[in-house]
Amino acid sequence: MDLLRTNEFREWWAEYVRTNPNWKKIHTQFINNYFEQRYRWTELILKDAKGKKVLRELYGIRNRKGYPSYF
Repeated sequence: MDLLRTNEFREWWAEYVRTNPNWKKIHTQFINNYFEQRYRWTELILKDAKGKKVLRELYGIRNRKGYPSYF
């Protein structure tokens, strides 16, 4: 079972937010780091000769015009 979908996790998160005044800062850093890493990873793949094709396959992109910065 997916941990994030359980009531146990929801209860843990609610308690964490109630008792931790810095939760928002920690959570924001986590989310920002996730997106930063993803952007770096995408740029790294695009440097490869077949990078655009790899990204299209990974994300299941069929509409190249919908992503003009990549294709």
